[in-house]
Amino acid sequence: MVELNATGVVAADESETEVDVVIFCTGYAPGTPEPRRVALDVVGVGGRSLSAALADTPEVYRGVAIPGFPNYFTVCGVNGVVTYASYFDTAELETHYLARWVQRFAEGDIESVEARADLTHDYNEAILAELQQMSWTGNCTNFYKNREGRILSFFPGTVGRMRRELRDLHESEYIVTPR
Repeated sequence: MVELNATGVVAADESETEVDVVIFCTGYAPGTPEPRRVALDVVGVGGRSLSAALADTPEVYRGVAIPGFPNYFTVCGVNGVVTYASYFDTAELETHYLARWVQRFAEGDIESVEARADLTHDYNEAILAELQQMSWTGNCTNFYKNREGRILSFFPGTVGRMRRELRDLHESEYIVTPR
């Protein structure tokens, strides 16, 4: 694969395969003190790169959607992992949530969905306040904090809470563009 475009995937031999959904692991390291890098730099609205969006203070809505990147979702990314449970429990909950968005696309009445920047910021401020009350904020270098001490790896609740928060799509909390 050398390119993803609006209709599909382009191979090295320049052949193109039309697709509806692409699942790609970008390999994001959420809490390193080093600048975060992604394996594939996705370009979003206005030409902003995913690397730029996740650079200093990344904000992700409900751990699955990044403002400025319509139709782009993550699993177990920034503030998207329940710490007191299996990683796979978190991945399963988020994958089920994303599958419901894919179902909405399959219904044919929406063109794109994008996390709202204002709600994403408010959501991140709220969970950061919760995370700052937890033991992970101690004075030590670790993989789950960035240079400023912001915890980027974890969701501050339980699996049950994440399940409740991802139970509904919350379409009104997104920019949904109809077909």
